[in-house]
Amino acid sequence: MKLVNAKNGLVLVEFTENGPIFGDPILEAEMRERGIRVPMPLIKEFDGKKRILAEDPDFQRAFTEIYYRFTISDKDLYKIVM
Repeated sequence: MKLVNAKNGLVLVEFTENGPIFGDPILEAEMRERGIRVPMPLIKEFDGKKRILAEDPDFQRAFTEIYYRFTISDKDLYKIVM
């Protein structure tokens, strides 16, 4: 699975069995240093974690269910590709 800019084809992040590969250095720095903050109602679903960093096994799920869903406002420009 990967997140792609539909306008220019840039792969922002690709998920592999060895973890995420980032094509955007700004997104990479953000995800490795700060991660994805888990909203209070979803903390239980993420085993009590309040923040999920790129190295976490739950990162792909958090990226899809939280980051993409709640942060990416232009879903026509940024697409999840399987």
